[in-house]
Amino acid sequence: MTQLRPFLQDWWNSILWVKNSPDKWEVMVRRIGALLLLLGLPSITIWLEALRPWAVYLAMPLVGYVFWKGGQSWQRNLGPIIVAELLKPDPNGDFHVKVRNGGGDVVNCRTFLDNVTDSQGNRTGEITSPAEIYWSQTLKPMRLFGNKAGLAPVVSAETSTSTHRLWVRTIVTQFSEGKPVRIAGGMTLGKMGTFEKQRESYLTIRIVFYTPEENGIELMDKVLSFSVKPCPEPSPHYEVTAI
Repeated sequence: MTQLRPFLQDWWNSILWVKNSPDKWEVMVRRIGALLLLLGLPSITIWLEALRPWAVYLAMPLVGYVFWKGGQSWQRNLGPIIVAELLKPDPNGDFHVKVRNGGGDVVNCRTFLDNVTDSQGNRTGEITSPAEIYWSQTLKPMRLFGNKAGLAPVVSAETSTSTHRLWVRTIVTQFSEGKPVRIAGGMTLGKMGTFEKQRESYLTIRIVFYTPEENGIELMDKVLSFSVKPCPEPSPHYEVTAI
């Protein structure tokens, strides 16, 4: 509701073509007055009478214009919206979540692994505090606006004749000359070894939007849950499903 008033005001101003005019009402009066002087009131009356049978057809472009301007105004005044979807695994065995800002404004986005549980809902103890997942494109928080999207590899799978494991690419913070530096790290999930020793697990991922400046304020978050299931047949692989 806090966005409704600026949206309606922006919509009205854009319809009247006076959005950027500080004296918009004076501008409108001048335009109407100029039109009356140019055509003359009797001419306008005759013209309107002649167009009456075509009023419905002539109104359709006007209605379309009003709704078009409304859509533009809504987009301009819409706040950020977290849109996320799980993608199919890539050839490297990475399961990515594609994240974008479905609303307006510019935001910084970070993704965290919040929890890991077994099939009974019990914590596995592998996560004691949220671990930040780094993006495929950068180690920094992802700047999102418009159609730009970030790819967060929420879990990666390695399968071979001798080793089968899951791991998560996480940010590790080290200090250089007294300043924190973000570097690429990782942590394994579950038991390494044959698929017979592994069990289905559940991951809780938290996506957070921040204001765009460095060390910005948290705006909103979205929590996603995924099941990770080892599948020995027909060939060893993992299935990751949003739940």
